[in-house]
Amino acid sequence: MPEPQGQVSGHTSVVSDQRVDPSQGRDILVFAALGVVSGILSFIAGKHAQLPFLHLSFFPYDAYRGSAPILPGVIFGLLVAGCAHHFGSRDRLRLLLAVLLTTAAWVLAFDLTSQADFYLGMHVTSEARGAITCGIGGLVGGLGTCIAVAIANPKFRGLEAWLLTVLVATLFGAIEKVYEQFAELFDDAALCALFVVWQAAVIAAVARGLARARGS
Repeated sequence: MPEPQGQVSGHTSVVSDQRVDPSQGRDILVFAALGVVSGILSFIAGKHAQLPFLHLSFFPYDAYRGSAPILPGVIFGLLVAGCAHHFGSRDRLRLLLAVLLTTAAWVLAFDLTSQADFYLGMHVTSEARGAITCGIGGLVGGLGTCIAVAIANPKFRGLEAWLLTVLVATLFGAIEKVYEQFAELFDDAALCALFVVWQAAVIAAVARGLARARGS
């Protein structure tokens, strides 16, 4: 049975609105590629920047040994701020705050991943422990990134954008066993793969959320 003309027009309008703008697709791909670059730079910085003042922990006590290298968070934070700027944010203070919050989220994610690994070490298998602890780190990092982006660019405040970004961050953190397949390529190749894949996927999700908000 044919739909009334008004309903047909409304339906056509909805379908049209849901189409992906080619320019939005290009933006997402560009930022995903930049995420690959930032992931490589983050890996290099984290591996070689060993000066004490370039490391930080929110939980500095004896039972927890280690602290996060700060530079990977700063590098990814600059990309996050750049993405917010590209999609309309011009407030320099907000962009700076996005860098700082992303860096803090990285440090916290590092801390909680290490602590979870410490506490779960005697209770779960190594395979499950890796997925759980890295998933926790991904979740914390993703949530912190969402907060940073939303502060820098108010367009990124839709529930869908947050859910997708946090889900992507958690998933690509939890597949730690997949990254281990790269371990034989070079020293710490699995860690490099984690940086590259996670940052590319998360910034692509952020760019998608901002692009859809701009186009609505």
